[in-house]
Amino acid sequence: MMVVDVVFFFMCLFIPKILCQSHCVGTCYSGRLFPEPQDIFHGKHLKGYSYNNITTNDPVKCYSSCVQDCRCKACQMKDARCELLDEDKTSKVNNFVDEPGYVYFDLKQTMYNASSYLMPPGVQCYNGCCRSQPCLNGGTCIEHCDSPKEKFTCSCNYKFHGKTRRLLKSSVNS
Repeated sequence: MMVVDVVFFFMCLFIPKILCQSHCVGTCYSGRLFPEPQDIFHGKHLKGYSYNNITTNDPVKCYSSCVQDCRCKACQMKDARCELLDEDKTSKVNNFVDEPGYVYFDLKQTMYNASSYLMPPGVQCYNGCCRSQPCLNGGTCIEHCDSPKEKFTCSCNYKFHGKTRRLLKSSVNS
């Protein structure tokens, strides 16, 4: 039984990276299927940065949804609600507050460079995060390959703001 546990442990560590490396072009991300105990915070929640809610009571599904979403930096659960967050406890320290019933999961990923021969000529950074066109209202998606916590940003005209440029700026009356 002990041998089976050890084999399963190593499969969980290495198989996702092996699968990703064989299908990855440019800058890629790897990580665990579930966070380590030091990255799980019971009774804590990041207030005000949820951008997507998923109905599930499975923490593994919640965490893997975050891993697969370029915008997600952390996730948290309460009851059967999984919240994907576009900030984390490090970037918004004052919003990381006590809240009974919540469980917060810090996303940990590492970056590596994979197949570059399939990248378009002249492209220095490619992580695939702009393929889904996350920027709204005519915003231009710019991929970043320096940190697994900041995979893309949106630039746009002066009328809109927010991470994906969906919010209309208020006009100022002079």
